[in-house]
Amino acid sequence: MTTSGWRNELSGTAIEAANALYGLLRVLSCLATLCFAPTALAADIAGQASIVDGDAIEIHGERIRLFGIDAPEHDQLCETAGSQYAAASKRPSLWPTR
Repeated sequence: MTTSGWRNELSGTAIEAANALYGLLRVLSCLATLCFAPTALAADIAGQASIVDGDAIEIHGERIRLFGIDAPEHDQLCETAGSQYAAASKRPSLWPTR
């Protein structure tokens, strides 16, 4: 079998499967590009930042969530031993240990 003749060795079903897989990979590549495009197209914002929560800031009225940060929201409630408390009101040294 020569390098240029490998397609002759494949059955029609195998060629169709390979073409379908190639098409699926192209679609997935396009979707991945579209999913990450909004991050790349975000406008620059400059100014003094105010802290809103542990994972958000605000600049000129524009609230910005920090990517990759997960912190309790300002009004989030937690519960320990049946009593509730505001998550943002406790210092980390007072948080229950696991």
